[in-house]
Amino acid sequence: MPLNKGVRVADEDVDLAAETFAPLAGPMHIRIILLLRGAERSSGELAELTGRSPAAVS
Repeated sequence: MPLNKGVRVADEDVDLAAETFAPLAGPMHIRIILLLRGAERSSGELAELTGRSPAAVS
């Protein structure tokens, strides 16, 4: 994929994206995201795979 030279991203847009995605940065959230990459899973399955309660992973 070629780079788009001269294309700029506004600092405000970067700050908003960082703020929006910050809650997903925790290790447990990343673990859940990676578990969901391969297949749909119920909160019960996620709880079993992560050792957390279903409420904590839903």
